[in-house]
Amino acid sequence: MVRKIKKARVKELEKPDEFVTFFSKIVEYIGKNKKQVLSTSGVVLIVILAVTGFLYYSAKMERKAAAILSQGADKYEKAIQTKTPQEAYKEVTPDFNSFLENYSGKKSGHNARLIYANICYNGGDYDKAITLLEQGLEDFKTQPFISSLILNSLGFAYEAKKDLPKAIEYFEKAVSNPDAGMKDEAFFHIGAIYSEMEKPAKSEDAFKKIISDHTDSLFIDVVREKVSG
Repeated sequence: MVRKIKKARVKELEKPDEFVTFFSKIVEYIGKNKKQVLSTSGVVLIVILAVTGFLYYSAKMERKAAAILSQGADKYEKAIQTKTPQEAYKEVTPDFNSFLENYSGKKSGHNARLIYANICYNGGDYDKAITLLEQGLEDFKTQPFISSLILNSLGFAYEAKKDLPKAIEYFEKAVSNPDAGMKDEAFFHIGAIYSEMEKPAKSEDAFKKIISDHTDSLFIDVVREKVSG
């Protein structure tokens, strides 16, 4: 059973930091299914490597690239402790750009794009995050679970840009994938966006999918109130 959260916390999930929350939920998923204990420091790096099975590389260049990527992620984690997300983003941008120039085609380059996309999102550069995530769809096209996470992340980015139709497009792509994880979160955002667009029938349909298909969802109580209200 997924742990319930307070209604106040559910409301916080509707704010612009859903992308960060989204990656924290991947940690919970891995904890349940992979029986691994992950720390919250450098969590995005660890999660991506764990999910894709690239914690240990056999090739020398991949090991080298992974080490450099880890340094870049650690640098961001330290920067974000004392600086704004925008300042931390600017500080590590040269590092990630250099890394992608040298290792773009490697497995660690694929991981770096997703990590950097998260940093760009937090820093408010949604267009850059979208570009990286779209490339990520190609990088992880044979891995449905990761692809579904990327589709949801694209939804978050377009939602933050206030391009609501495009956000819905990506959230709906995510829920249409039979192997997708965290569909309840995508349905929640579809419902919230349709409500903002003043399309109550479509909003209610999305919320009802959570009630009918995801009874252990973190959002179940709040969507029941929305539907009954």
